[in-house]
Amino acid sequence: MLTLAALAAALLFLAAEQVVPPPITYHLVEHPIRQPEEPPAEAAPDDELTLAPDPDEATLDPDQGPGDADNEAPVAPPLPPPIIRTYNFADWRDRTSPAWSDARPLRHLSIDADDSLRTACNGSEAGAAVIDLQSGRRWLGGSATPRTIRSVAKAPLALAAILQAEQEGSPDDPELAELTAAAVSRGSNDAATALYDRIGGPTGQVELYRRLDLPRLADQVHPWAWGLSTANAADLADLLVAFAVSPAISEQARERLLNLMLNTDQNLRWGAISVPEDWRLAIRTGLFYEPGLHLNSAALWFDPAGMPAYAIAIISQDDHYEREASWNCQYYLGRSISAALAKRIDAADRVGR
Repeated sequence: MLTLAALAAALLFLAAEQVVPPPITYHLVEHPIRQPEEPPAEAAPDDELTLAPDPDEATLDPDQGPGDADNEAPVAPPLPPPIIRTYNFADWRDRTSPAWSDARPLRHLSIDADDSLRTACNGSEAGAAVIDLQSGRRWLGGSATPRTIRSVAKAPLALAAILQAEQEGSPDDPELAELTAAAVSRGSNDAATALYDRIGGPTGQVELYRRLDLPRLADQVHPWAWGLSTANAADLADLLVAFAVSPAISEQARERLLNLMLNTDQNLRWGAISVPEDWRLAIRTGLFYEPGLHLNSAALWFDPAGMPAYAIAIISQDDHYEREASWNCQYYLGRSISAALAKRIDAADRVGR
């Protein structure tokens, strides 16, 4: 039998030998963008490179062949060439609010951004809109066709619920605070649905857009699904401006919404997100496979003094066979717009000095 002294010594030995695992570190990426892979140098010109399917999206990938009798790996059918799209600036004329009557083509802001609509965005139908809130200048490019806004709708859903709570005398409702943070900052669909039900579904959405004097958005509300309402990039840019400056929103409600957008998770940020040093980004994005990829981004840039300066909206939708196009479009188009705005900011700073 072990003596008490021997047992104590054994326990001390085991404790000394115990290895404490290192803490887990989570790394957030700034851009969840998948860049096109370069073919290996030794590959023959006729070799085909294929990407392994994502297990979580297996049902959305194109059907593959069953393989032959020798159980060879199935071969994916070849992809058709991307559609080379051309856009007519005049198409925007009847698909924007009167505030856009003096808008300029996107190439006047950034030639690189305009080029991206025909290069990086090939295989994706894309549109972009930019507003300088301080000068009033506006730029438009790409497709004026309204598309489903998906999770961008979570921001107006949250605002509608916040304004409703104010009217009911319960603006500090902790349940509402958690729902809005989950929907806008963390992207929870369940929280967005709870907000949608809370405001009375499409009725609440229409009432909000009419309150903000956004009749185009009010007319495009879907009758039963919050994410299927439609808008083009100009409509979303108008919505961003309303968030920032509309007198129909109380300052308390505005501050709550914009703080939620300022704290959007890093992995839910894409589009024009490269703000200059000391500037801040408030953003809401949307993503959906059907099976082509819908990607939307709606961003507000705030200057170092905390004043809203730019509203940027980008909508892209892949053809069903070319999902990478929307990611590349959001990345390159967003980067080009960001670079052009940074140059304008730098030039203004030089004049101010």
